[in-house]
Amino acid sequence: MKQGHFPFSTLKILYFWARFPALLFPQKNKMTDLVYLNLHEKAHGPHGLIAGTTGSGKSETIQSYILSLAVNFHPHDVAFLLIDYKGGGMANFFKNLPHLLGTITNLDGAQSMRALASINAEIHRRERLFREFEVNHINQYQKKFKNGEATEPLPHLFLISDEFAELKVNQPDFIKELVSIARVGRSLGVHLILATQKPSGVVDDQIWSNSRFKLALKVADRTDSMEMLKTPDAAEITQTGRAYLQVGNNEVYELFQSAWSGADYQPDKDELGIEDHTIYLINDLGQYEVLNQDLSGLDLAEDIKEVPTELEAIVSQIQL
Repeated sequence: MKQGHFPFSTLKILYFWARFPALLFPQKNKMTDLVYLNLHEKAHGPHGLIAGTTGSGKSETIQSYILSLAVNFHPHDVAFLLIDYKGGGMANFFKNLPHLLGTITNLDGAQSMRALASINAEIHRRERLFREFEVNHINQYQKKFKNGEATEPLPHLFLISDEFAELKVNQPDFIKELVSIARVGRSLGVHLILATQKPSGVVDDQIWSNSRFKLALKVADRTDSMEMLKTPDAAEITQTGRAYLQVGNNEVYELFQSAWSGADYQPDKDELGIEDHTIYLINDLGQYEVLNQDLSGLDLAEDIKEVPTELEAIVSQIQL
């Protein structure tokens, strides 16, 4: 049986946004054996570490996680602040996402202090709203917002740095303050995800103790794996996108394959109104061989100037 691409134009974004009142508690679907990363503080969160060497699929895994949150949760429920120290990286993929509050790309000189001032201002805003509505947790405030008692949305805020090792070396005070902000902001709905290619030597005690989940893709050596998981397992991974998810003291320890959203989006011909005239010969083992070449749809080739990735196609469907 041929497997086509899901027509993203049929995504029921508003349905998904209305389905979940808050971040889900962890669950494992026994039918599909899916593994969920849920950063609610009563589940896998609120903060965590991600590690993966070059070619491991680390950035793609983060992108797929951001995308899955954006599909399932309204911008009033989930928002992102992306820290792209090198610039021109992951943040560009999500520039049109309504959930994106902003990006931090230049932290040289006074820029780092201005960035911290902006983040601290958001923390103080949340504290003010909590006092005003006499709540002490993000869940309580969001309930009041959905009931119409509060008028200002306050989404879970995900602070995500795709390569914090270089940031820690060049801007150590920024990372230190960022971790401190995350510690204070856990009940305020602030989540910190720090990712790096090489965790050895950059994951200090403060970062480790504040990271409830660790997600390790293929790492360079046993030392890096031990730094993340306290086991050598991640050094033995051979497949791109394969990773271990560890929560707490091995409360969860799962090997899984991450989704990938970077493939070219090729919608089924049905979606384009094209009939497929390919003929297949199927043997007793269920294997098929193409007997002819399907040339239908070639007249539309001139209209297809550039093929978007699946990530780009989905982001284009996520609009307020």
